[in-house]
Amino acid sequence: MTDLTQYVQAGACVRSGGTPGVFGMAVGCALERGDCEGTIFRSSRELLSEGSETVGYLCLDRTIDTRVGRCEDDSNYVCTSNAESCADENGFLPLSEDCSMLVDRSPQRKQNRTYFGGCTDVAFPFATKCYWSEADCDSEEFDDVQWISAGSNSHCTCEATLTGACENNGEYYCAVSEFGCDDDSTFIPVAQLPEDLSCFLCEKLDDSVIEMKSAQIVEQVPSTPQLASENQPAPQANSSTEPQQDAEPESSPEKNIPTTTSGPADSTAKAPRYEAHLEKDNDTVALYIGLPTMLLFTLLLCCAITCTGSKAPERKSPAEEDEGLVASPKGELA
Repeated sequence: MTDLTQYVQAGACVRSGGTPGVFGMAVGCALERGDCEGTIFRSSRELLSEGSETVGYLCLDRTIDTRVGRCEDDSNYVCTSNAESCADENGFLPLSEDCSMLVDRSPQRKQNRTYFGGCTDVAFPFATKCYWSEADCDSEEFDDVQWISAGSNSHCTCEATLTGACENNGEYYCAVSEFGCDDDSTFIPVAQLPEDLSCFLCEKLDDSVIEMKSAQIVEQVPSTPQLASENQPAPQANSSTEPQQDAEPESSPEKNIPTTTSGPADSTAKAPRYEAHLEKDNDTVALYIGLPTMLLFTLLLCCAITCTGSKAPERKSPAEEDEGLVASPKGELA
């Protein structure tokens, strides 16, 4: 039997469209229904079964960006899953605006990753298994089980953290707890999953992706995860991981042709390379066309003056002059 490894996919917090079963808008992604305050939780199974046109479907691909909480204790200032994962449970902040499942994006962060707790045996403290919550610890696996808070073990990141799964008609989908299942599914804890099934929070990612995600410092974000609002358009499909930049308006090449000015040239302006070639080509064309045209015009002008000038009268010979003397009818000399 082949072992099957699956990964958690986020559900969505959606608003009702006013008609039972109809949802009008997704307002955020969530791993548990308790994170959808004032809205309705839709599990990853429901989103998948309803297809890509369903409200909140984009959350399936945004799982690593889904918010988690933070331990705010100065000695344990890390992003994590729940209060029990903090050294001081009273210092837990749910759904911190700069914490995602993957990375800590706070400017005051001490590490760039989000960490989770784990279970270990007191006799073998280095043999730690990472879990979403202390409830996932299997007491039968450890002789003297001990829960370790988030950040105490640097390898407990999302790709190393085990979770349970929700079962629906013999099919499984990974979830962090029973609150990540829909009403038609049953939660199966980590220790009770089929032997050939393993669930993790996320798959292993390239270091470049982690660096890019952790570099997206959050300065001001709403207190609840947002996909769309009434005054904000819904995100487009195929979202990039890279940070978005304002798109520059495209311009036609004709508008980019440099123009001359009477003032001094701006040394900071950098025309596109093809514009420099275009300007040079224009000068060359003007030289090759203008010079022959000028010479041709001068030649035509000289010819016109020569052809239209007055001619000197031809002088007649003496014989021709004698022949010109003829008698008129009145006997007068012509």
